[in-house]
Amino acid sequence: MTENSDQVSEVSHTDNCGRKSTAQETVVSLKLPADLTEKLQQYSQQSGKTQGEIILAILKSALTKMTPEALIDPMALKMQQELKLLKARLSELETLMPRLEALEGK
Repeated sequence: MTENSDQVSEVSHTDNCGRKSTAQETVVSLKLPADLTEKLQQYSQQSGKTQGEIILAILKSALTKMTPEALIDPMALKMQQELKLLKARLSELETLMPRLEALEGK
C-alpha cells in the first residue's frame, strides 16, 4: 500500500472464493454445528449463493432487527422495566401529595 499525506491507495486481495476483498472488510472465522453447516450447504446449492453471502445476509438482517434490549440479560431487562413502573408510580404520588396535604389541612 502506498500512503502519503495526499493519497491513500486501497489494498485489495482475492479471497479463497475468487472474490475481490478490500482492506475495509474483516475476515471472521467461526465454527458451526454440523446441522447448521448442512443447512447452509443445502441453502447455498439451492440458491446459487456462496455460504459467505448467505451468512452475511442473515447477519445483516438479524442485526438490523435486533434491539438493544435483546442484548441485555433477561433479569436486568425485567429490573429495568420494574424501575420504569416504580418511577411512574413515584411521579403519581408526588403529584397527589400536595392534594393530600391540602385535604389534611397542612
